Amino acid sequence: MSASARYSFTGENGYADFVEMSSGERFRVQFIAQGRQLMLVANPEGPGPTRYMCQLLG
Repeated sequence: MSASARYSFTGENGYADFVEMSSGERFRVQFIAQGRQLMLVANPEGPGPTRYMCQLLG
């Protein structure tokens, strides 16, 4: 597994479809804005949704 990757994505209405540039792997992400935070939910419909919390600094 690589420590970094490059993705392209397109989306609307709080959802985006990501494509990993070297492997072509695809997955869906849901974006949920919560004040100064952004919750990213990878594979929101399953299997195994994974949540990432991002916070605006500065």
